[in-house]
Amino acid sequence: MRVAVLISIALCCAASARTPTERLKDDRLEAVHSQIVEWKKTRASLLAEGVYQDYRAVFIPEPAAQQILLQPAHNAGVQVVFGAATEGTRDGVLFLHAPDTDFKGTDIFGSPQEEDAQRLPSKFKQRPDEAFGSDAHSIAQPPPVQSVIFARTHLPPGKAGKDLTDAYTAAFRHATTHILATELTESAIRASLAAGHAYVAHDWLCDPTGMAFIAQSYFGVFEIGDSVAHNPLTGTVTINARLPVPATIRLLRDNMVVAESHDSKLDYIVRDMGAYRLEALLSIDGEERPWIVTNPIFVGPPANITLPAAQTSSNVDVQAGISYTDGAPADAEKHKLDLYLPRGKKNFPVLVFVHGGSWRTGDRSVYQALGDRLARVGVGVAIPSYRLMPQNPHPAQVEDVAAAFAWVARNIAERGGDPARIYLSGHSAGAHLAALLALDEKYLKKVDLDRTAIHSVIAMSGMYDVDHLDTFLAVGDRHDASPVIHAHSGAPPFLISYCQYDYFGLPRQARDFVLTLKKNFVAARLLYVPGENHISEVISLVQDHGLLIDTILSAINNP
Repeated sequence: MRVAVLISIALCCAASARTPTERLKDDRLEAVHSQIVEWKKTRASLLAEGVYQDYRAVFIPEPAAQQILLQPAHNAGVQVVFGAATEGTRDGVLFLHAPDTDFKGTDIFGSPQEEDAQRLPSKFKQRPDEAFGSDAHSIAQPPPVQSVIFARTHLPPGKAGKDLTDAYTAAFRHATTHILATELTESAIRASLAAGHAYVAHDWLCDPTGMAFIAQSYFGVFEIGDSVAHNPLTGTVTINARLPVPATIRLLRDNMVVAESHDSKLDYIVRDMGAYRLEALLSIDGEERPWIVTNPIFVGPPANITLPAAQTSSNVDVQAGISYTDGAPADAEKHKLDLYLPRGKKNFPVLVFVHGGSWRTGDRSVYQALGDRLARVGVGVAIPSYRLMPQNPHPAQVEDVAAAFAWVARNIAERGGDPARIYLSGHSAGAHLAALLALDEKYLKKVDLDRTAIHSVIAMSGMYDVDHLDTFLAVGDRHDASPVIHAHSGAPPFLISYCQYDYFGLPRQARDFVLTLKKNFVAARLLYVPGENHISEVISLVQDHGLLIDTILSAINNP
């Protein structure tokens, strides 16, 4: 603990090389202003790759009317104001009462330590942001690990900010709490704040929007406030930071520095469990000033996430190992599919499920529980294997899926299935293959089918633009392997899902893909699945009930 305190004191001292009075000198203010202008010109615009949007929030010290706060909020780009006299949304700004008394928050920057009451008013008129920022509002002490940090709004002294609009604008730009939430609603914002999905920043120095602080594992991507399992048996956990401008980046575990970078990024392989948070400082006019402080990502003990043991229900008929196409003898096992059929039923809908595995691993045998789960409620299931990369480059995978689908389309009627209701589904790499088969008509034409053979597509956590994916480097035309470029009117309807802890970039891919489909007049629905990671999402399909399985069954049974 003493080490952590010394670290915090060192940070405070580093950020306080000059006094506020010294920073109010004209040449100091101009130097700071020039650097801020330069950052505005050069900062990178980082895409939101995860499930959350970044909403600026402020916590005002005393209740105030919405009409007083609205213009300053617009001036500062603030979307949430805590502490307003009345609640409601007005012109894109969400006004809320102060957090409930049970909110365990820590004001990370604390109150200003020193103000030059005589000089501040005149300098505030010239350079309000730089003058108000003459006090660094440094971190006073290491924040409690289990407490949610936020930044309380401090208004300039009365004489400095005689105009309330100017005063609130400077205060709102000065120290902001960025809340990561799925939407701008009271429930989403309050839930994300309580869960610690937030970071604080001195926005007046540089806009931090788009910064990323994440942990990645075999199971998915975890963001600020999340907990990730550390299990060496399923691969390493890496922590990654990305900032819009270069900074001094410090990674702390339980408030002790474990890694440092002077760059716009930091990558760290986790070796120990604990609470990891990020601090970033900007070098400006010869000083390092505090810029960003995040809430922690918690790295905890291993989690057991596996598919349940395969069992065959009494009302399910399993027909395994059916060859769906000819090929090289070495590929015989990958050219087979398994059928799970509702015993004694006729004209039942059929789901062709394409497994994932980064196009390099996976097999139909892993998904027996899924086949049994759907068949016992009246849905026939076909699960094919397919040839894998890198031994078999693209388009071998989608060609195999096309052949498997064609076999089902031509043979399922004699087994009781309805050939007019065949749904094509896939998870991860399988979602990519399902989408590509449904949109790029040349693969169905090769097996003498047209797009009408696919009733609709259910794509879960897939990648729909593979232009920049290393897996497809050997492909002559990677662009052609991307489903998104083949979107066209007349394609079958799509249900596209992504989950809370999905792999990096997949949430954005899902959102962009749905927009592209809709622009091309394809019926498309986007489903966000909270509480699941990339692996548990597909495992959740074998549960009796859940958002994803219930939605899929509803789509099949109520076309």
